[in-house]
Amino acid sequence: MPPALVMSAGYDPLQDEDQAYADKLAVAGVEVQHCHYEGMMHGFITMPGLLDKAREALSECAQALRKAFSGYTVF
Repeated sequence: MPPALVMSAGYDPLQDEDQAYADKLAVAGVEVQHCHYEGMMHGFITMPGLLDKAREALSECAQALRKAFSGYTVF
């Protein structure tokens, strides 16, 4: 399995499932990073113009993608 980035928000009804998913990936030997944003709501990442935490989360996504694709050659 490829590395995974799991993000969760403090006011998201799915935050427990996010944690459980990250835990199961880790137990299965998958490299996983779980980022939890306390005080944020589901979908907060779509509001980078309003929320500093959304910009931070998007930056974390970009870093994870850079890491995942490093070493690949683009023709």
